[in-house]
Amino acid sequence: MKKLKYFTSTFLLVFVFTVFNMANFASAAVKSELVWGALKCGAVLDIQRTTSTEVPCFHMASTVFEPLIQFDFITHTLKPCLIEKMPEYSSDNRTYTFKLKKDVKFHDGTELTSKDIKFTLERVLKPSTKSFFA
Repeated sequence: MKKLKYFTSTFLLVFVFTVFNMANFASAAVKSELVWGALKCGAVLDIQRTTSTEVPCFHMASTVFEPLIQFDFITHTLKPCLIEKMPEYSSDNRTYTFKLKKDVKFHDGTELTSKDIKFTLERVLKPSTKSFFA
């Protein structure tokens, strides 16, 4: 009988707690800001200007940014991300050709183009960006 009372009161407590939290979740106002908390990450959200090379920072950044090519931690290989297939390269290994996936869009609905990739790569290499990767 004691076990039944314990089970019933525990179930009731969990049920009330769950319903209360669901009501709070359902009534939460939609916000138009992103709150991002992280330990030991750089002071900027700009992935090209971050000074941190720690895995948690890059992991969090990967939820916001997407690369052309991504490392697959399961197979330990590179795989295409924003491109259709791995790049083709010239016989002298100095020219790489990337074919972007179609219908890739930014958060505002603008389509990704080769001009965006060019801008990003040039920005990374600018000394004024102070990129860790330059």
